[in-house]
Amino acid sequence: MAPTRTKASAIGQPAQPNQSSRKGKKAWRKNVDLTTTETFLEEQSDPLRQTASDVLFVDDRSGQETLTAKQARTKRPLKSLEILQNSYGHAALEPARRQSSSKAGGVDKKLEQRLRKMVGRQKVSTKGDASAIVDHSAEVVNKNLGEVYDVWNSSSSDAKGKSKAAATSSTDNDWIPATVAKPLVNLPKTLRRADHDVASSLPAIDLPHPGSSYNPDLESHEALINEAYEIEKRLEENEQMDKTEREQWQAKLAIVAREAELRLQKDDDLRRYRGMDVDVPGLASHDEQDDAAEDEEEKEEEEEGDEEDEEEGGSAGPKRKTRAQRARAKRARLQQAEAARRKQARIDAAAILQLPALKRRTARLALARQQASALRREQKQSLLAKQGLSGIKVGKHTVPQQSIDVQTGDELSESLRTLRPEGNLFRDRYVKLQTRGKVEPRVRQERTRRVKKTKAYETHDYKKFQ
Repeated sequence: MAPTRTKASAIGQPAQPNQSSRKGKKAWRKNVDLTTTETFLEEQSDPLRQTASDVLFVDDRSGQETLTAKQARTKRPLKSLEILQNSYGHAALEPARRQSSSKAGGVDKKLEQRLRKMVGRQKVSTKGDASAIVDHSAEVVNKNLGEVYDVWNSSSSDAKGKSKAAATSSTDNDWIPATVAKPLVNLPKTLRRADHDVASSLPAIDLPHPGSSYNPDLESHEALINEAYEIEKRLEENEQMDKTEREQWQAKLAIVAREAELRLQKDDDLRRYRGMDVDVPGLASHDEQDDAAEDEEEKEEEEEGDEEDEEEGGSAGPKRKTRAQRARAKRARLQQAEAARRKQARIDAAAILQLPALKRRTARLALARQQASALRREQKQSLLAKQGLSGIKVGKHTVPQQSIDVQTGDELSESLRTLRPEGNLFRDRYVKLQTRGKVEPRVRQERTRRVKKTKAYETHDYKKFQ
């Protein structure tokens, strides 16, 4: 059955034929009548045609904002601050509430006093309270109206108490109780040294020498080699001087030991007892000769003494001086004292005349010493500013000097691929801390093995019986 065509559309669309049947496969999507749908749409489009375009449409020139841009615009806070802002857990513990001094056991003090007064059991105290007096005896009056004072706070200790209060006013909130005086912190002398202040201003890390590069220029490399050579030469000279000085001391000690040995041998020869050495050739004859010489000297002295006694007329005692002799001796003593006084006066006058020249000489020497001291101080300051505390003894040990890592021309690498690591960063950093006075200089503590001492025993053969 052929499809029939319907009336044409009002807007010019070709008319769609009516479908008498939609059972066929080819007729399912074809020849659909849309007349009613198009009529409805035309009726709905009439109000839109009458509306202005500005009301219906908006010109958007801002563009669409992406999520990444929005996150970049909003700054996210730190996680630690976010944790601190949020309140987690329970609230903080509140401090224990102190019971007011006006209430004891939950009862007001005024109420307690009034009740005590009503029952006639007033509590007697040293505080003046005239209203609490019930018994008008002299004892109660003196106890209640007497002067109130602190036994431990005397007049002499008031000034000390004020000074302590002023000293501890800044530590009111400290955990130390008020009765304990907080000691003052005194810096050690080593922290107040001027050389430490200069050394501490050095940079924490020194720039490496240009000659230590993997591909240095010729001048920088030679300068680094010369610097390392001077250091090694100085160390070798010091070692040679120490060796020479050690040899000289050993020679002197050998001479002293030889002299002591000869002295002991001589003393042993002098300590020989006469008659105790038997069959020693020449020893007895020497002793006899010495005895004979001593006897002859004693005889000669006795003969000379006898001759003098005979000449003086046999009087052995001294003669008494006459008055003229005593006066002559007195004048001689006075003349000697006057001569000594004149000599001392001439010396003093010469010293007084030389006093201006001596003052000028002393001033020149003082100025020279001051200039030399200032020069040494400047040299020390410049040396400290250059190399810090290197080579200076601080405490028990000397601060080590920074080692120089140098490579010869054959050891230099041609590229970064063949470069070998040189030096030790930890060692350089630790030595630099010692040079700046931040760390105490120490030496490496080697492990020492405990050496057990052997005890020697002397065996007795005569005690071992077969």
